[in-house]
Amino acid sequence: MTLLDYWQSLSPPGKEAFAARCKTSPKYISHIATGYRKASMQMAIVIERESHGQVQAESLILDADWEYLRLKFGQRHRRAA
Repeated sequence: MTLLDYWQSLSPPGKEAFAARCKTSPKYISHIATGYRKASMQMAIVIERESHGQVQAESLILDADWEYLRLKFGQRHRRAA
């Protein structure tokens, strides 16, 4: 699901709550969703986490090597376990 689709599916109170969980404003999320602003790597990860995976970080940051990053995270996570 795109961020725009996810954003449009939320009620106004839902948008406020989602933005608060992302520690930003609804306006900033709207700007990212419509392409007016680009998400930082950190914001893309937060959006994925707070949307419970419905919006993938990969859809917000297209030029990152997500396979490598997820593999490295997975390796570190397994080592820590």
